Order: sequence, then C-alpha cells, then structure tokens
Amino acid sequence: MMAVRIPRYQQQVGVPGISSPTVRGVASPEDPTGAAMMQLGATGLQISERMRRDQAIEDEKKRRIKEKQELEDAKLEAHQVLSDARLTWTEQMLAAKEKAAPGATGF
Repeated sequence: MMAVRIPRYQQQVGVPGISSPTVRGVASPEDPTGAAMMQLGATGLQISERMRRDQAIEDEKKRRIKEKQELEDAKLEAHQVLSDARLTWTEQMLAAKEKAAPGATGF
C-alpha cells in the first residue's frame, strides 16, 4: 500500500505574501447594456409590487362587498320570516274570530 502524505497546515492555507482575492459587493455594470438590464429588472420589480398591492386592495374590496351582501341577505331573510309570521297570526286571528260565538270576549 502506498503512503498517503498528510498536508501540513501551511500548505492548506496558501502561500504567505500572496493576497487572497477580496469579495466585492454587488457588481456594477460596466457597459450600457448591463445598466439597462438592471433598470429593466428594477422596473419589473416595481411593477410586480404595484400589482401585488392592487390585488390586495381588490381582494379587500371583494371581501367587503361579500360581507355587505351577506348582511343584506340576512336582513331580507329576517323580513321574510317576520312577514310569514304576521300572515300566519292574522290568518289564525281571523279564523278564531269567525269561529267565535257572538258576544265572545276579546273580539
């Protein structure tokens, strides 16, 4: 079996005196095409953000309209129930009045 050489620490970190490359921040474009592409990307981001906000506003409007419609539907249903009850009571009162003997109390 061959012997495997274990590297020393100095060999792993590099040669002293040679600087390692520095990491730069965001690269700036060096030609007009790059600048135009960056501007296009920024504009696209603005458009998508505006569309997201507009959609959120539209969703809120739809939610409010739905709540208002549900409230109106509930009011109409309550009016219908009361109207049906009043009609039933009136019919029952008229039926009782017709069946009542002449001079009956309460009629």
